[in-house]
Amino acid sequence: MRFNRMMAIVLLLVSKRRITVQALAEFFEVSTRTIYRDIEALLYAGVPIMSTPGFKGGISLTENYYLDKQLLSSLDFKYVLLSLYQLNIQNDTNKNSIIHKLELLFDEAELEQIEQHARQIVVDFSSWQGTKTDDAKFILIQEAIKNYQQISFLYTKLDGSKKTRLVEPYQLLFKSGRWYINGLEKGTSKLFLLDRAKQVELGEVFQPDENYFEKGFVWEEQNMLLFVLRIDRAIFHIFDSWHQVEIIEEQDDFLRLKIFAEHNAWLENFILSLGSACVVESPESLRAFVRGHVLGMYQNYRGDEGRGETNNESRS
Repeated sequence: MRFNRMMAIVLLLVSKRRITVQALAEFFEVSTRTIYRDIEALLYAGVPIMSTPGFKGGISLTENYYLDKQLLSSLDFKYVLLSLYQLNIQNDTNKNSIIHKLELLFDEAELEQIEQHARQIVVDFSSWQGTKTDDAKFILIQEAIKNYQQISFLYTKLDGSKKTRLVEPYQLLFKSGRWYINGLEKGTSKLFLLDRAKQVELGEVFQPDENYFEKGFVWEEQNMLLFVLRIDRAIFHIFDSWHQVEIIEEQDDFLRLKIFAEHNAWLENFILSLGSACVVESPESLRAFVRGHVLGMYQNYRGDEGRGETNNESRS
């Protein structure tokens, strides 16, 4: 943290040429004594900082000192600022604060160029139905992680049941296009899908486990099974990103796949969502589930053959 602040002081002096110690203290939200210690360290490191007394005085670099432009390029500050512009998380005070500080390093022409590039590529993690409430929830959880505060939320499981959870959050994880809360619930590591967490509220401060990330995430014990599916070739892109997928037969109009996965409610719903484009060949447990579900749907719609007729057709 101190090294970053000292580097930022040098960059500010390069861009502003002269600034007061009080202004630096307010900018970095530290005491003037801390800024003086940083200046002493920079002087010891050979950075030629000079002090000018008086009403328009302050500290500055000697006139013949210029920061090597190659250093700025190697640090990629422009790319950091560009990435922050492109990251579409509204009302994120931390992000906005960093952007404000980095903007001080560039002139108006450079900022205009960076903003133009930022409009060309946008990284938006929200859904099409996303709202400002989603952003508020995201930022609230960020604050809880930073301050080591518990969070409580109403969580909806795959079967539609709801339960209030109390979690010690350690991480917001973005994986396979979705956000997850990674943390401890009653001492056990768990992942919670952010979309299913509602009514998020801050709780008490907790004592963090310093070795949490060294242990890695402890996945719940899974019932991994071998599945054989026959799918239309047109939907193979859906499985292309899966890790444990193998094509065991290839024809003009279909593929036969071998997949290792956990037989759970998510997989069942996923297979059903593929409709007639996917046929389960094994195991029999999943095949029977799909068959029973399809028969149930048929019973629900049985005898509805005439319900699709228009009024004119029914009168004729």
